[in-house]
Amino acid sequence: MNKLKDFFSGKGFYVALFLGVFAFAILMIANDYREKDGKNAKEQAIDLNQPAENVAEIEDDVTEKEIEEIASNTEAEVEITNSNSAEAEVEEEQTTTEEIVETGSDGAEADVSQETVTTPELVFDEESSLVWPVIGNVILPYSMDTTVYFQTLDVYKCNPGILIEASEGTVVASVCQGVVTEIAETKEYGTVMKVDLGSGYEATYGQLQNVTVSEGETIGESQIVAEVAPVSSYYAKEGNHLYFSMTKDGVPMDPMTLIQ
Repeated sequence: MNKLKDFFSGKGFYVALFLGVFAFAILMIANDYREKDGKNAKEQAIDLNQPAENVAEIEDDVTEKEIEEIASNTEAEVEITNSNSAEAEVEEEQTTTEEIVETGSDGAEADVSQETVTTPELVFDEESSLVWPVIGNVILPYSMDTTVYFQTLDVYKCNPGILIEASEGTVVASVCQGVVTEIAETKEYGTVMKVDLGSGYEATYGQLQNVTVSEGETIGESQIVAEVAPVSSYYAKEGNHLYFSMTKDGVPMDPMTLIQ
């Protein structure tokens, strides 16, 4: 105890004073550092005591901006998409219209072509009269029930048609509307033309030249179809004439029952 008093009464007092001042300075520096560190932490952190509405306003501000940007971008994309869609629809409509026009044009051409090649339905009325193919006397009549005399051949035989006297070059007219089904060469009747009149009726013209129609062609009544040719050797003594016959379903019939 006496030693402690002696220590503080001498140099010890000044040592203790220095240590106390030094310790106090250290405490003050440490306290100031803690205050600065806490202030920085408060500036960086959200004040937990701040009202929730203020925090919500900050979050709402950010969200609204983001929403506005997204909405703006979306509207721009929608406008671009709508523009592209509109252009695509216009192009599609134009393409469709062109296809329709082309299809309609092709269809019209096809219809015209079909009308050109399609054979009209032929109907022959038995009560209607046939016009004379040439004007002249009948020098050899139709006869399938009895035989008739053929002067050049010097035979009696049936005759499925009629021989109408006509000079060489006389024009031959169609007796009725029909379709030419065959043009052929024969020894007995020379150039022969067959015409479908419809309803099973067929007309045959023989001893022809300079035929003006072709197979498959539709001809009208009284239309010029050929000329009378020089007579074949089978009918040299009978003289120049037009051979004409009619059949119904392939069976010969008397043309005079139909010619006016």
